[in-house]
Amino acid sequence: MRVHVLSRRSDAPIRASRHAASFHTWRPTGRDSLIDRAAAVARLVGADVCMAVDEAAIRTFAYASSGMPFQIAPIPSGVHFDAAHDKWQLAGVLSAERLPHPVTHLTGSEEAAAAAAYAARTPLLLKPRRASNGVGIVRFDTPDALVRYLARRPAAAGTTIVQEEIPGRDIDCSVLCRDGRVLAHTIQRATSPAPVPFQPSRAVEFVAHDEVLRVVKRLMAALSWSGVAHVDLREHTSTGRLDIIEVNARFWGSLLGSLHAGVNFPQLAALTALGLPLPEIAYRECRYASGAFAARAWLTTAMTGRASGVGPRETPFIHALTDPGPYLVELIDRWRAWATRPAAPGKAAALHEVAKMRDDREQLVAAPAGRV
Repeated sequence: MRVHVLSRRSDAPIRASRHAASFHTWRPTGRDSLIDRAAAVARLVGADVCMAVDEAAIRTFAYASSGMPFQIAPIPSGVHFDAAHDKWQLAGVLSAERLPHPVTHLTGSEEAAAAAAYAARTPLLLKPRRASNGVGIVRFDTPDALVRYLARRPAAAGTTIVQEEIPGRDIDCSVLCRDGRVLAHTIQRATSPAPVPFQPSRAVEFVAHDEVLRVVKRLMAALSWSGVAHVDLREHTSTGRLDIIEVNARFWGSLLGSLHAGVNFPQLAALTALGLPLPEIAYRECRYASGAFAARAWLTTAMTGRASGVGPRETPFIHALTDPGPYLVELIDRWRAWATRPAAPGKAAALHEVAKMRDDREQLVAAPAGRV
């Protein structure tokens, strides 16, 4: 497959990939809509399939899918996308389908917030209704602390949820679906704490887990889901019980990990869009770690002599060797962020990432159906 890229970012690292046959840009402030620009690029390069990869683009495609001027990879309907992406709507779906999930309340008035806080077990988490990667989550050890926090922030009413924190570890399921039926999946369990609270773990193991798959299949059927999704679940420490935490209605950060385990989700999505038969799909149980995690683990091994537990083939480095361009661009970008950071180390890079996520989220939330 020849891959052409259309990005909102002119500096996206993928522009340097040897796998990108061409690279094109689109700006939300321009005259053309995303769909118009995608159609123009598709005609220019002779594309057979257009594949949206992030939430803003998927939502735009979802609400305009009936009038698309090109073939698109499977995506959910706009209504089902919003039901999965909005944590409060998702809680309603999970309750209606009697699927396991944490006690969840919508923030509102101060009185409602107090009632929600005392109704839930502690610790408590305050979460934006529409966000991912742990952005905006605040933890409270007592209901009183949450009530005081919300009393000073009236804008949080209706835009956030309160949820009990589940003691345990993360276990996630990535899927490709068509009309609520799971066509391919991988399941990964976190093997190390996240470097920042509530963010994804940098090291995972791919496992078989029948109960996770059963629960996720029920959820995807309830949502009549089409396309990819990454479902975050929490496995209780004491009982092993599973709770669905959220649904990332997009391709996920550990996508190369799924490829490492033997499932190429973008390729399968393209084949599904073209109506072509899918190859036999199975994944192997294995480990996968980010490059940063592996580098720190190897440094610790060199200093202490303790085994790192991470092999070079269980990291992105094998891809960096065959396609180094994007990794070099990303390293340069990170170095520039570090070199221009404020007094607090790492703050510039963190603010840049949060700002990027906020821009994407604001576009996503503000966009009416079928428009950007």
